[in-house]
Amino acid sequence: NLATLQEIHGATKDMRLEIAIEGLGAPLHPGAIRYYREVGLEIPARLLLEESSPTIDQAEGV
Repeated sequence: NLATLQEIHGATKDMRLEIAIEGLGAPLHPGAIRYYREVGLEIPARLLLEESSPTIDQAEGV
């Protein structure tokens, strides 16, 4: 929760969701992608996985 984090640590006062993913270099987890899209953020293509990983139900031999 961003509001709680901002109350706890002064360095996070200027943190906003709009800039939260700007400096990321690795692809986002599918749940993070869903969340950012639900709150209306556009996700740069470099942060999207090229293909999804299999779910537990789809994995063979596990």
